[in-house]
Formats: sequence, C-alpha cells, structure tokens
Amino acid sequence: MTSLSPTTGWRLWLAALSGALLTGACAMGVAHACQLGPVDDAYISLRYAANWANGIGLCFNPGETVEGYTNFLLVALWAAAIRGGVDPLLAMTVSGWFGLMLLAALVVVFSARHLFPGRVIPSIASGVLITLHPVLLCWATSGLEGCLYAALLLASVLSILESGSVRSGVLAGVLLTLAGLARPEALALFPVWGVLLYRQHRSARSVFMFAATFTCAYGAYFVIRLLHFGHLFPNTFYAKLDFGSGPLLDRGLGYVFDFSRASVLLLVAAGVSVVLIRRAPRWVAAFAVIVAAQLAVVVYEGGDHFPLFRFMVPVLPFLAALALYPAAVIARRIVSRQKSTAFLVGFVLVMVGATDLLSASRIRPDKKPLQSQFQWYRYETSLTREWVRIGHWMHHHLPAESSLSTMSIGAVGYHSGLTIIDPLGIVDPVIAHRRSPLGDGYAGHEKYDPDYILSREPDYVMLLDVATRAPVPEVELDRAIWGASNRALLRDARFARRYRYEHIAVGPVYLNLHVRRDLPPLSEP
Repeated sequence: MTSLSPTTGWRLWLAALSGALLTGACAMGVAHACQLGPVDDAYISLRYAANWANGIGLCFNPGETVEGYTNFLLVALWAAAIRGGVDPLLAMTVSGWFGLMLLAALVVVFSARHLFPGRVIPSIASGVLITLHPVLLCWATSGLEGCLYAALLLASVLSILESGSVRSGVLAGVLLTLAGLARPEALALFPVWGVLLYRQHRSARSVFMFAATFTCAYGAYFVIRLLHFGHLFPNTFYAKLDFGSGPLLDRGLGYVFDFSRASVLLLVAAGVSVVLIRRAPRWVAAFAVIVAAQLAVVVYEGGDHFPLFRFMVPVLPFLAALALYPAAVIARRIVSRQKSTAFLVGFVLVMVGATDLLSASRIRPDKKPLQSQFQWYRYETSLTREWVRIGHWMHHHLPAESSLSTMSIGAVGYHSGLTIIDPLGIVDPVIAHRRSPLGDGYAGHEKYDPDYILSREPDYVMLLDVATRAPVPEVELDRAIWGASNRALLRDARFARRYRYEHIAVGPVYLNLHVRRDLPPLSEP
C-alpha cells in the first residue's frame, strides 16, 4: 500500500488535495441532484458585501449603519471578489464549497498524522466521508460561513498540535482571529485555546504569544467595528440572544438533545474515546474539551431555527475525530492492511450514514408535513429560490425608492434593491434592542414591534411571504400567514386603515401585498 510520512512530505499534501477534490466533486453532485442551494440569511450578508464593494458603504440599507451580520470575514471576502469583477452569486456559492473542501483537506492531514500515521487511503477516506456528513454537506451549500468557521477552528488546533511552542502560539492566535472574524463565538473559545496550548507545550511564552497575537489582531477589529457601528456586539446578538435567559438555555439544551438523538452512534463512539482518555493521545482530551466548550456556547445561544442543526457544524469535525479514534485503535490490531482499511472505511460510512436526520420526531410543529430534517432544508432552499423570483419582480415593477416590510429580508432585499424595513430587527437596532422575553418562540423571530413598523410607513408590506397559485382572500390571511410579528401587524386596526390588500399576477402565481393607500394600485382594476 502507498505510504506517506506521518509528519511531513509532499505525499501528505497530495493526499489532502485529493481529499478536498473528492469531497468537492461528491458534494457538488449531491447538491445538484437534490437541488440544494443558499438559504435566505446568506443574501443578507451578500447585500452588505455588494453595497460595500459598490461604494455605498458597509450597510444593508443605504445610510443606515447597522451590523446585521455575524460573518465579517465572509462579507469582506465577498466584497473583495465583487470589487474584482466576480459575480456576487458565484462568490457566495464558491465560498461554501471552499470551506467544505478546506475542512476535508485538514481532516486528511489530521488523520494522516494522528489517527492513521503513514496510511493514505484511510486518511483520505476519513476526510471525504466525514465532510460528506449531511449536516456539513447541506450547510456548505447554504452560502453561510459554517464550514469555513469549522475549518479555521480545526486549523488553529492543528497549529497547536504540530508547531513549535512559540510559532504555535502565534499561528494559533492568527487562525483563531480569522475564526473570530467568521463567527464571534470564537471569542468564547479563547481561554480554552490558551489551556490547550499550555498543556501541549508547557510553555508560558507560547501562551503569551498566542494571547498577544489574538488580543492585538481581534482587538483592533473589535475597536474599529465598535467605532463604526456604535454597539459592543452585532445587532443580531441583541435581536436573538440579548445576554441570555432561562428559557433560552432550556431551548438550547433541547437543541443539543435533539442533535444527540439524531447522532447516537457518533456520540457513542466518541464517548468510548473519552473513556479511554488516560491511555489516549493528548489530542483526544483536547478535542473532548473543544466539543464540550462549543456545545456550551450553543446552549447559551438557545440553538437555531434552521433545520439540520446549523450550530453543530463546527462541533462535527471534532466529534467525528473522537468517534474515529476507537476504530483506529482496533484497525492497528488487524494484521492485514487491506482488511483494516476496509474496516475503517466501513466504520466511517456507518457512523456518518446511521444518523436519524430523516426522522420526523424533531421537526418543528409547523414543518411536520415535511417528514425529515433533510426535506426541511430542501424546503428552506426552495423558499429562498421563490424569494429570489419575488425580488426580481419587485426590482422591475416597483419604484426604486420604495420601502418594503417583510420577514424575508435576504433574497427579496438583495434582488429587489428596495429599502427593507425588518419587522424582526435583524438589521434594525430599534427592534433588536427592544426588551422582550426570549426562548419560548422560534430563534430570531421573537422580537417585533408593530407600532414601530407603522411609524416607518413602509410603502409595501408582504405579510404572506410566498407566491400562491390563487389569490388569498383577506378574510383567510390571518390563517395563511406565518409569524407572530406578521399577525400582530395584521390585527392592528391602524394597519387596515392605512393599507389596502392587493393580488398581483406574476406569471402563473399571485403575489399578495399590502399597499399604502396613498400609492397607486399595482394590480389591474
């Protein structure tokens, strides 16, 4: 069998490249066959990037300074690409695949050095099969930063495991800074990284270099964004978290529990590694601590409203590596390399494939007809494609200076180019900073203020955010729309006095909009 050096050599990097390319090819094939694609939130960041690249500023609506994103690194990369002439939608798509392929390459490197030293096929197989886990695969197509964030975390940990003490501290600090620019949750992992670094090298100097590098680099970014936006944390923090609460923690625990029930085999195999920690390499304990820390962050945040456990993307690579360790130990005791390789590949296939993500038991009540987490994700991407079409129609048929209130602010906002009034406060600081209990509703959909929305006097209001095959009568609208914020606005007596309800034919479907009464009608008389 082909061998490679467990620590260095061109064969190691060739194996990493092979794993990345195989992962990318398989993932793109699955995404095309299953019609996977971006979710609506990705277009929020894309609108920031496009406005920045086009000289309008780092803003969602021109003239409004609100930090309505949590993935500055991605926004900056997209803005640079758009500025360089790259199509924005291509930049959004490629970044997801790049994150997944980079993660696959790093898993191959880790496997070749720590799990299967000197063995090519098991190392490549582990990198490819782990990163084709349904959660990682789908969120790589989403247009969001999950896989890139996971890859940067893993790269930072590998720098601690592989480099010399001082170099390791500096490199780990740089990579954790990049991870922090991709997701602010990396800040919570800063002390964990310091402990891991000291435990690995027993060098206070390396820890100091790490802390100094991260503090200076991320601190500079933090001060600049604070001066620009005027708030300590992103606007989404106040809209979705707002320093936490008991119900929020309960929802976060439920989120982690649901993921655990969907990934029983993965957790059992990882649990065996934890039991063996005293006799296991140092990285096993390090990965176990990282998984625990990331899960604690997820619990504090209260989970997420999207399907397929988006907040578990950065947890999965570390959890999968822990799950592989017992199999690697068993494989070393199998004399025949062919048989041990077959065992390892089969183990990873079963571990990744035997998830309960197709079960309907954890689907949100309003999504029960979809029957599975995977179908739910496909439904979210199909909704986004519909919002893209609606945004295009609005761009061509509504005055460019118009304002629109809608919960679907991403794709509709990006493609319409209209001024968006966000009823959920993701890109609006007034609603985001409103004092409201969190944790009992859907994450990110709990804060709203109909009084404030009416005071903004949007030209158009889209309460029913999907096109319909036939016009929806106004008397049925309360039952047809989704979300507490929409229902609160619809039931406000002032809303009916100020807005009329119209159905606009858009090809074979109808768009159901409320139009301010002083504006001309959109539909034919």
